[in-house]
Amino acid sequence: MKQRTKICKNIEETLDFYREIRQTKEYQQAKARLLKILVPFSGSQEIGHFLSLVRLEVPECRITGMSVGVVREDLLCKYFEIVSSSESYEHTKEIMSSFIFFDETGIEVYSYNPYQTSMQDAGVKLAERIRSAADVQAVEIFWAGVGMDVHELLGEIDGNGIPVFGAMASSLMNINAEDGFSFENLPRVFSESRVLEFGVVAVLYRGTSLVVHLDYHLGWKPIGKIMHFTATDGHYCLRTVDGNPAVSIYEKYLGVKADEYFMSNVCEFPIVIRRGDRYVARNPIAFDEDGCLYFWTDIQEGEAFKLSYASSAQMLADMEMYARCMQEFNPEALFLIV
Repeated sequence: MKQRTKICKNIEETLDFYREIRQTKEYQQAKARLLKILVPFSGSQEIGHFLSLVRLEVPECRITGMSVGVVREDLLCKYFEIVSSSESYEHTKEIMSSFIFFDETGIEVYSYNPYQTSMQDAGVKLAERIRSAADVQAVEIFWAGVGMDVHELLGEIDGNGIPVFGAMASSLMNINAEDGFSFENLPRVFSESRVLEFGVVAVLYRGTSLVVHLDYHLGWKPIGKIMHFTATDGHYCLRTVDGNPAVSIYEKYLGVKADEYFMSNVCEFPIVIRRGDRYVARNPIAFDEDGCLYFWTDIQEGEAFKLSYASSAQMLADMEMYARCMQEFNPEALFLIV
């Protein structure tokens, strides 16, 4: 296996990189080829046009990827009352591309639209494929869509003993005191033939000689008493904690009031939930006048949780330890999700 990754300033530079890669021995002799792309734009037509250009340059590649973005720096500085180093805001146009060339292994790419296939049914289909293929060593998931029940898909494939990893798509974001966080354009995920604003793209990594090492490190440490989600509205709205308005836990334990600075004050103390053998973190993205909290990723009524804290020095020390472990593993390809 070989990996070639590059961050390019624009589409033209990206396509030049693809032409260069196509002439290499690694590309030409590979049994299978995967191209993973992170794009800074999220319009369906824009991504579709870009993919048509990519297919012309590297037609032999399976393609997967997603849109990525950050909170606009000018609005972020205004929200947190920080003096910006620049007078105007310009969104990055950088595109990250990573080619993975397989000598003895292969890949399969699937995409699911929840309007056509429920996430549970998609998970059942993937789980059946994992069992029937016998040599699947890892599954990578990209998904887009706030409020999509991707946890139902993950629940179906988690019990197969196969490492599962991935990320949720994003796009350029706004922030203000009234509405909290919001996307300028809806995030997208894509394969070589499909662009989805609400859906999942899954990659199955196959091969009897393929060895996968997966590390997960949250960084935040649980602290304080155990609490419970006692009432939810779906999987993304938390109404009460131990019978009290959800927002009240932050004032009770952190002294943080539900005002225009609420999200900036609580973002360093995420909720952590024990799921299986690890903790997962949830940070609210908005609240309402009834004291409800809203999240981008799922919460489950009845789940136990704690608040958490983190030390930047300890995080860096932990990352150094994990980096040494990965160095000892000596990977031929490395995917880092932060």
